[in-house]
Amino acid sequence: MKKKKDEENFHIWEGIYKSFKDAPAKGPGFSGHTWNKRSLENMALILKTAKEKKIVPEFVIYRENLLPIVTALIPKQNKKVLRIIDFGGNLGKEYISILGSSNIKRENIEYTVVENKEVCKLGNKLFKNDKQIKFLSNLPKAPEQVDIINIGSTLQYIENWQSLFKEFVAFNPSYIMFTDLQASNIPTYVTVQNYYDSKMPVWYFNISDIISELKKEGFRLVHKSTFRGSFLGIEQDRPMQNLPKKFRLKNACNLLFQKN
Repeated sequence: MKKKKDEENFHIWEGIYKSFKDAPAKGPGFSGHTWNKRSLENMALILKTAKEKKIVPEFVIYRENLLPIVTALIPKQNKKVLRIIDFGGNLGKEYISILGSSNIKRENIEYTVVENKEVCKLGNKLFKNDKQIKFLSNLPKAPEQVDIINIGSTLQYIENWQSLFKEFVAFNPSYIMFTDLQASNIPTYVTVQNYYDSKMPVWYFNISDIISELKKEGFRLVHKSTFRGSFLGIEQDRPMQNLPKKFRLKNACNLLFQKN
């Protein structure tokens, strides 16, 4: 009975705050053992499925990320190498998706995943024999132009996200895209996300704040769509009934910005 009562009282997101500093936080979050273990198990399944070489790859699921499609549409004239930065790209799932679903040759892509140190250690070990993908704990210095900067399910964990946009722009990307972005016609605010024994401050965004910030940097919105997520093992609307109605978000979104 107690377990059922605890489940009924559990909320993924709790509280409304103005900033990360105001929000109570504890635990390792996505730097902990639980997240790393689940990521490795998921990646092992993807790599196993990728080796099956089916006509339509079953591990490429566009509900999760549109990066493979956008990559396939970039003109290849006078381009020898396609450069992508995947900010918060976990263990490189989208890299495998691109290789498995397009005609891009492995040697014609340079893929950089920016993640926390623990994930980078796992990723560099997992792909130790692949020179086309690397894992870094910080954004690299911005030398040549990057074609795409991809941010999947990550921006909400960045306290100073406006400054991050300026760092992205330094790479002179053709496209900046977001998948599973917690943004809509709601006020921008901070809440606390419960993840096992961790509590992590996260942003929920007014979508106009994102669009206007990137407009200042010379990017225009060219695509927007709904991202349907899974919570507590079920594909459903975000369970946010414990929060005031004006702060609730039914679904996240995907946004693609192109340089003017």
